[in-house]
Amino acid sequence: MTALLAAGCSAADDSGSTKEASTDDVAAAAAGQLKEYRDRPTAINVTEPLAGKPPAGKTVYWIQCGAPACATLGDFAEEAGDALDWKVVRVNAGLSPETIKNAWGEAARAVPAPDGVIFSGFPREIYEDEIQTLAGKDVPIVTISVDEEAGNGVTAVLGAAQERNVKTGHIQALYSLAQEGADANAVFFQVPAFPTHLIQAAAFEETFGELCGDCALDVVDLPAESMGTDMPQRIVAYLQAHPDVNSVTLALADMAIGLPAAIRDAGLQDRITIVTDTPDTTVATYLAEGDVVVASTTYPGKEMIWQAFDIFIRQMLGEDFAESAGAPTLAWLVTKDNIPDPAKPFPLVEDYREQFLELWNLG
Repeated sequence: MTALLAAGCSAADDSGSTKEASTDDVAAAAAGQLKEYRDRPTAINVTEPLAGKPPAGKTVYWIQCGAPACATLGDFAEEAGDALDWKVVRVNAGLSPETIKNAWGEAARAVPAPDGVIFSGFPREIYEDEIQTLAGKDVPIVTISVDEEAGNGVTAVLGAAQERNVKTGHIQALYSLAQEGADANAVFFQVPAFPTHLIQAAAFEETFGELCGDCALDVVDLPAESMGTDMPQRIVAYLQAHPDVNSVTLALADMAIGLPAAIRDAGLQDRITIVTDTPDTTVATYLAEGDVVVASTTYPGKEMIWQAFDIFIRQMLGEDFAESAGAPTLAWLVTKDNIPDPAKPFPLVEDYREQFLELWNLG
């Protein structure tokens, strides 16, 4: 089916001629591929127990970008630190290259040096000098959700864009087409300041084109500074100028904050459905209530933050951390029907904490 749909959303009849594929054909093909992402994961993908026990009294720096999702990751880091009796220092990094570099500088100048540093979202070219300063002090660094590989001062990369964001864009495209089929007229909004969005958008385009080459798709850039300010108005203005669009995908759930109200105010709620990624409690509530946002890919933030601590522990103990550093990134699609309690951030693996503590001989 996929091969046929890739050839312009058409299928051959017995005479060898082609005809336009029905909405059901496209929707069924997408829905079939989507099935594997609807079940909640049950394992953290790290299985090797520690030979010893984690040392106490360590200090980890969390370099916290200015997006709300980064603040939530900081909460997860503090949770892991509390479980280990470690201190977590949160450094506000903002969203500009200058503020990000300054935050890394604070970690690089810290006395005593951190026992580990974690960061998410922006390319190392911004803070390369600080990476090398920390590497010179033998400080392990774990980065999350970046389009990079480990090495040259970075101990591990978790949720790398070429894995996690490619998979996310693929799932989002499947959901859009499963809902709209051959009638899909879609737009993907991204913030290019986050390089991972570009990779996610490319994966969305690839899957979308493979399943329905004749379906309309536009990819639209939005500035980072519009997050938390006028992004909803920018999106609504686009939708008003493009009245045939029926499917909206957002690269990140932070982009959806305030958007359902703006769409309702514009009278577009019966025409538009939104798919996003990494819902915080606000966007999860939209989803649970069926408030314009209808589905979201989820972000294994709790699992990856605890995984970063797992890597630090294993390195401190001189144990192999290759399994933890290379564990496949978890994926799960949530809708109104299967989302957990939206009032608090939820893990993908319900008992992730117990699974990690068991590996650390603290269970």
